[in-house]
Amino acid sequence: MNVYIPILILNLLYLKIFCIKFDIESGKERCIGDEVNKDILVKGQYKVSSQPGGQLHVSIYDSKHSTLYSQKNKDNGEFSFSTDDFDIFKVCFKSFSGTLQKRTVFLDIKFGSEAKDYKEMAELEKLKPLDVKLKMVQDLSKEIVKNFDELAVQERKMNQTNESTHSRILYLSIFSIVCVIGLAVWQAMYLKKYFRTRKLID
Repeated sequence: MNVYIPILILNLLYLKIFCIKFDIESGKERCIGDEVNKDILVKGQYKVSSQPGGQLHVSIYDSKHSTLYSQKNKDNGEFSFSTDDFDIFKVCFKSFSGTLQKRTVFLDIKFGSEAKDYKEMAELEKLKPLDVKLKMVQDLSKEIVKNFDELAVQERKMNQTNESTHSRILYLSIFSIVCVIGLAVWQAMYLKKYFRTRKLID
């Protein structure tokens, strides 16, 4: 019983799963995207309502528009991939049919330890149930630490960006003030010379 308590706590701290349902019209494409950290396993499955004579294209792209998965004319399927770096991926569905009838898409995606098949791991490595639970806790702990490290790196980058932005604003403000003062001095000298030429002042 004690093993389930930390597992529940860790799942509350770091749990990334999403299930979504949406409709897609014929001839149109709809994409769902999310960001993923480095070295994260992503697994998903989809199911689309069948339609006589209808065709379906499913594709997954990263931020560089490289194809991670592609499947045509299949109403259901599974996919999995691992990330080499922090990236944003998107899953795109495109329906083709001779009618205007909408098709319903069910999409289920899991990340990290949630995407791992611990049952298969237990069978292959002949692990006891307690060992499997401990393995889950260990994997979740690593992901939490890694996630906090990523957040710390992003925070440092944001601080550096803010400091750089503040410095640029300061230099730009000083430059603007110098320009305004210089323009005012030049204008005063020009007007003084103009008035002297017109003999309006001594």
